[in-house]
Amino acid sequence: MAKKATTVKESNSSNSKPEVPDGSIDQVRELLFGDQARRVEGRIEQLENRISELHDELDKRLQSFSHDASEESQGLRMQLRDFRHDSENRLAELENEWSSQLNDLSKSFTGDLKLAQQKLHTAHQTLDKDKLGRVQLAELLNNLAAQLVQEPE
Repeated sequence: MAKKATTVKESNSSNSKPEVPDGSIDQVRELLFGDQARRVEGRIEQLENRISELHDELDKRLQSFSHDASEESQGLRMQLRDFRHDSENRLAELENEWSSQLNDLSKSFTGDLKLAQQKLHTAHQTLDKDKLGRVQLAELLNNLAAQLVQEPE
């Protein structure tokens, strides 16, 4: 403190101003600006506290939002996984059902086809047995013509 006083004294003597003790300048400053400076400092401190509170509240909200979003995302993932699993199971069931139905239809059509082929073959054989050949038809027509000629009118 002695150095300050000396420095102030030296600077004051070189400027040719009267010496004023350090304490008295502080007292004058306190009288003129002290109350206002304290109010400003108090207001700054209140603003800093409010900023700190808002910052903490914002951090809490962000953490809560992040946590909620994470839980919701996890829930959606689980729903999607369950939906995919259910869809795959349903698709497999449908494939099995359709495959079974196609096999049944194929067997039914195969059986119906064989039965139709057998009936067709039997009908063909029956027609072959029952049909008149050319020679037989010619003989029949000759006999009919001979009978027509012999009958008197």
